[in-house]
Amino acid sequence: MMTVDNVEADLGMKPGMEMDMKATPQSRPGPNEYHEHKPETRLRREKLAIALSGLGKSLEFEELVEELGLSREFGDYEAKTLDLFIETVDQVPVIRSQEVGASPLESDYVRCFMEMFYALDLALSKSTLAAVYFKVVYPVIDRQYAPVYKSTLKPDLVFAFSPSGTTTFNNIHLVLEAKRDSHVDAYQRHIGQLADYALALRECQPTRTFVPLLFLCGHCLDLLVFTNRGYFHAPLGPVLYEATNHRQSNPLRQVVGKSLCRLWFLLTLPANRFGLLLGTPGVPKRLRFLADVVPATAEDAGRASGDDIVHVGELLNFNVRITGRCTYLYMATFRDKAAILKFSSTPTNRLPEGAVYRVLENYKRPPANDDDPTDSGDQGVPNSPKVFLSGNLVEDFDGFRLEFLAMEHCGTPIVSHFQSVLSDKDSRPNANAQAELYVRQVTSTLTTALAAGVLHRDISAGNIAVKDGKAFVIDWGYAKLVKSFPDDDFTKEVAKRWSFDWEAVNRMETTKDPFTGTPLYMSVRLHLGSTKRGIYDDLESLLYVMLDAFSSRERASRGKKSSSKKIAQPPGFVFYSGEVAALTRLSCTLSSKCFLGKFGVSADPQSAPCTMLDAMRRFLFFSDGIHLGDRIQENDDFPRTFDDSAAKAFMSKETVLAILPLVCDDGRQVPQSPLPLAKEGDASPVRINSNELMSMPAALLLSSGAPAYAEEGNLPPTPSSAGRAKPPTFNLGKPANPSPLSKEATPAEALEGSPRRVLRSGKALDNPAKENAEPAGNSSTKRGSPSAGGSKRTANAQSGRMLQQPGKRARK
Repeated sequence: MMTVDNVEADLGMKPGMEMDMKATPQSRPGPNEYHEHKPETRLRREKLAIALSGLGKSLEFEELVEELGLSREFGDYEAKTLDLFIETVDQVPVIRSQEVGASPLESDYVRCFMEMFYALDLALSKSTLAAVYFKVVYPVIDRQYAPVYKSTLKPDLVFAFSPSGTTTFNNIHLVLEAKRDSHVDAYQRHIGQLADYALALRECQPTRTFVPLLFLCGHCLDLLVFTNRGYFHAPLGPVLYEATNHRQSNPLRQVVGKSLCRLWFLLTLPANRFGLLLGTPGVPKRLRFLADVVPATAEDAGRASGDDIVHVGELLNFNVRITGRCTYLYMATFRDKAAILKFSSTPTNRLPEGAVYRVLENYKRPPANDDDPTDSGDQGVPNSPKVFLSGNLVEDFDGFRLEFLAMEHCGTPIVSHFQSVLSDKDSRPNANAQAELYVRQVTSTLTTALAAGVLHRDISAGNIAVKDGKAFVIDWGYAKLVKSFPDDDFTKEVAKRWSFDWEAVNRMETTKDPFTGTPLYMSVRLHLGSTKRGIYDDLESLLYVMLDAFSSRERASRGKKSSSKKIAQPPGFVFYSGEVAALTRLSCTLSSKCFLGKFGVSADPQSAPCTMLDAMRRFLFFSDGIHLGDRIQENDDFPRTFDDSAAKAFMSKETVLAILPLVCDDGRQVPQSPLPLAKEGDASPVRINSNELMSMPAALLLSSGAPAYAEEGNLPPTPSSAGRAKPPTFNLGKPANPSPLSKEATPAEALEGSPRRVLRSGKALDNPAKENAEPAGNSSTKRGSPSAGGSKRTANAQSGRMLQQPGKRARK
């Protein structure tokens, strides 16, 4: 277990006015005002409730504290304080039935809870045990009538780390929400709202292992604990009366006393024992990772000093969801070097990112000159980040580990870099040469990593960074090991350090192959449902990244921000769904004449590296001059010929020699296709399956460069009613009747009024928007994304731009 010393805590609070602890009745809103929620808030909470469906687990309070590792502490606390709580029950105010309904219902219960809280706190403070057992360390603040600073959320009560300063979610430890609901499982009816508060806390507090919330339903108090896997629910019991008689003979006296004992136990726990690892809400400005950190490099191993301090800067980016992985990136300084500090919550059955970097660092490259005995080869994979410190902060909590990495800062995302270069007339002439250099470096990195046994699987605009003339492949958190490692000291050290099992992790990563990646940049084969994953998929993702870097769509969008007119996106970058995107891109790659234009890239060699991009297209989508569209759709494990000439146009000679044995089976050729396929520059028509014809945007079929036709007899039969339009017939790529679809129409325009489309799976689809529904549990549940309804902060370093994609990472 890694330990962290908080050298200098910095809560990030700003001085400011705080509202009164108790609002006056005149300041309270009316019932209609109180229950108003914006439509986007309701939608966000509905999505959160759906995401948590079936992931809740109800336990008794004693069982929950055992799950949290607090069983022994609670047993000691209850044994020494329960009798005193029962004796003090008479201090609890009574809610008389005639008082209910005089004002908004939640306000009554919140007001009564606060009166109870202050009265009981005053009574317990007179005890001789007050300093040890009854001192509440989190002051309670009423937030019913004003949202939390920099937020639209208005929880009823919050328990803050400090009573002074502006209350932000960075300064809140615990939230209490009150409802009047007679339902047995009332918390389930409000789980979306409670999850909304939990997600806000998790976004601001990266070292949280779980988020606790209190739910006051009538007179009964419940505890909910949100983890990366789901949530736990445990009733604390009644803490208020709805009776006029609460003398010693009342049986509720014992029950309420026990409930208050449980509540005070939670409110007196230190933060680092109740879900917050570092004990402070934000990340301190200076962190020291202590002696059990294993040095990441030989240079570190030679240092006499065992402790290293990381100076933490601003938050660059975060990817936080109510369930699943969570990631935070901070600017940092380590030994006077610019660095990135990364915290990641990842499942324990997935490969730790730190372990991937250790494998990359441990790889010994073959010597460049076999005849030179002094050339023993270099260590490590080139152009991958250097890791300074790494390890686990939490090895396993509810199936997730909390991992940290302090690593080299690798510069600006490659797409952002080229957008800046192309917008500057002085640096624009150097763009093509830079692109060719960076592509050669990235292909070399991916090939060397594959030789080391690692496949990246998430090449995207944000995961290639540029600094000082070098292109780095970063974010190896979704990589996969593609070869078996011997059971030696190295593998045992890595498995022990990150607490995982090699075989179990590899099995799980293999099952996640089809779902791992950034949707906008994933390969055609994966979008069509292939379960195979290889280096070709990463190289195809690299092609889309470079097309995006030289696409004019982003520059045009920035130039017309003030305009209300929506700018049409290039067909190659329009994302309806995985299957439609795959078929669209296959049609876009048929001809070199139309290829670049379909992705918004200029065909002028002075404006874009056209030769290199076209070589990548031929390498990935052609074999012996034959387009592989049918093969990719029919067989996800088809053999293909390695195109040596195309490879040399965007890879270095060394990379070509290294990648050849990794992707080919001794020159095995593509067998003859049963259907006529398009050859490069061939004027003969391409036969397209009628089902696929209905799935493809018509504009792309008509302007793909290669002629397309469909025999009328092969089209689905249509009713001979006068009101039904006859399906169009195409002859040698030219429409029989000229129509607007023969122009450069966008796919959305082309599909408007088109016949009912049929997917390759046979599933009929009327509404293209339904195709874009992201499956539950997808990785990109950022606030503001369609899957979770949250917000994403954009960084200018080691974080990518989201360009019309359904989520950052489409992972389950």
